[in-house]
Amino acid sequence: MPQDQFTDVMDRSWAPVKLEGEAIPDWLKSIPSPLVHSVYASGTHPPGLQYSDSAISSAELLGSIEVYRKAPDDPVDLNRDWYPVIRFSSSDTMLLVRGPISDSDHWLDTIPIRLLGVEILAVPPYSEEEDQE
Repeated sequence: MPQDQFTDVMDRSWAPVKLEGEAIPDWLKSIPSPLVHSVYASGTHPPGLQYSDSAISSAELLGSIEVYRKAPDDPVDLNRDWYPVIRFSSSDTMLLVRGPISDSDHWLDTIPIRLLGVEILAVPPYSEEEDQE
């Protein structure tokens, strides 16, 4: 993912935000929209936290994205998929998104309380200069 698609999230220093409209990274727009309930993200600018997994020996964790999908065929209302957003020291402009990772919070009936009322990122911020044109 190009880093500029995640910069607004990283500017908030791990404070979670809800992504809507143009704020949703391009790679996520391939998920059929009727299935997507909501998308949340959090992150920070480098240096991030150390990250490694079975396929990646060393990288920086700069954020994460949580996708909540409607689950009509499950006994719960929502499925949550988690995507860590990482950066290799060799790239200043591209971020790698791993996943989806399903954990113990994969099957849910409601959005977690920690995400209720968070800031919504939807479109480029409104500018008074645009109003004057």
